[in-house]
Amino acid sequence: MSPVVQKIHVGRPWVINCSVSGHPIHGVHWRKDVDVLSLDGRVSQISRDVIRIDPVQREDRGMYQCIAYNDQDTAQAAVELTLGGKAIGRLALNQEKLYINPMFKKQKGLFEFTSDLVLC
Repeated sequence: MSPVVQKIHVGRPWVINCSVSGHPIHGVHWRKDVDVLSLDGRVSQISRDVIRIDPVQREDRGMYQCIAYNDQDTAQAAVELTLGGKAIGRLALNQEKLYINPMFKKQKGLFEFTSDLVLC
């Protein structure tokens, strides 16, 4: 799997949106690198599918994953945060049953990664 890579300047906000569809969806887990994503005042979970980091700091760089699951299957999407300029992306699938449609949005200086997950 080749994750999407986003370059964000230190001090800027960043939103990760992992839109999950399918039925039933029992939950979504978030990870940074190999650990469970730690939430604090800067890193917040807006909803099951959305994480916001504001402001981005050097220690935020790394691999972020959203993992959706039900009793039958698990699907995941990943984005790598690096420090720098514009958002760039490349994506490959790691499971036959995972469909990911990445989109990038920039509104008022806020970079957002959007990924649609479908559990089959």
